[in-house]
Amino acid sequence: MKIDPSPGATALSEKETEELFPVLCKFQQAEKKATSDRLEAIEKDRKQADQQVEALTKRRERLKNIKKESEQEVKDVPNGETDERENIPLWQRIIAENKKRSPGKSRLAQKRPAQEVLFFEPVDAPGMSDLLKKQRTFGPKLRQMVEFRHRVKVACYKYNDEFYSTCMRDFLRKTERWENSPKKTARDLRNREIFERAFPEMKRTREEKERSCRNDRISLRGQDNSDDQAGSSEKVRIETFLASWTDEEKTLFRERLAAVGKNYANIAMFLENKTVKDCVLYYYLCKKRENFKAVIPKRKRKLAKTYKPPVMPTPEELAMYQLVPQDALTEAQSSASQDSKCVMCQLRIDPTTNPGRILTRSNYEMYGK
Repeated sequence: MKIDPSPGATALSEKETEELFPVLCKFQQAEKKATSDRLEAIEKDRKQADQQVEALTKRRERLKNIKKESEQEVKDVPNGETDERENIPLWQRIIAENKKRSPGKSRLAQKRPAQEVLFFEPVDAPGMSDLLKKQRTFGPKLRQMVEFRHRVKVACYKYNDEFYSTCMRDFLRKTERWENSPKKTARDLRNREIFERAFPEMKRTREEKERSCRNDRISLRGQDNSDDQAGSSEKVRIETFLASWTDEEKTLFRERLAAVGKNYANIAMFLENKTVKDCVLYYYLCKKRENFKAVIPKRKRKLAKTYKPPVMPTPEELAMYQLVPQDALTEAQSSASQDSKCVMCQLRIDPTTNPGRILTRSNYEMYGK
């Protein structure tokens, strides 16, 4: 905003000028900032252009130098040499050019000594003999010092270990005494009451924990009781079974055991109220108490018998069995049953003197199973 100082313009009051002054300042500052930004952008563009121009000039000079060198090399090389280079292999040509372009290599070769020094052993190095002499005198002292320091270190470690263990025992004893002191228990109870009064959830959690521990103890006690009950019931069952045996049955069992051994089916045939299962159970329950092992007769070892296959019927016998009528077959079976023989000794059994034994429930376990 510009103020025209001409006489025809309306004059502003001092109050209006004071109000417009900060606006004018802000406007001028914005113009200055815009101009400075434009100048900075122009300066940046100028610097970039100068850098590009400088890079291009350097590149042009480098290309000119390369061109001059190539022209000079072409002039220096005579025609005969060019012909020879064409006949030389590429790798030899490259080696020759490298030798020409590295003149510093020849200078280094001139400074190198005529004969190179080689050390095949460390003893051949200069000053090594003096070092070995010093080591012979200094080595024993060094070993003694190292051993002494090691012994001192081990002794320090041992002392610190013993001292720490004694202090730890004293500390544990004191802490145990303090934990079990009535003063501490009373103080813990008092503090617990104070905290539980301030924080009721702490009391609730403590009671739940105590209740769960109590339930665990009760359940474990119940399991122990169940195991005891199972053991006691088994003992009662065994005692009732042994009480069912009379003295006469016990003596008879012992006599038959001495006569036939562990032939429980034979023993059960002499005991009317007992089965084979009862005889087996009674034997193993009273085995150590009655010392049945001494009563049983010892068997002599028998030689192994050769296997004899069973006698099978011939085709003629099968044909005769099919041709014989059913009535004749039943009569033959009845006559065969009358002329029965023993399975072991193959002797004829007389039914008048030995009528046999009827298969009842008591002796079914011997013959049926």
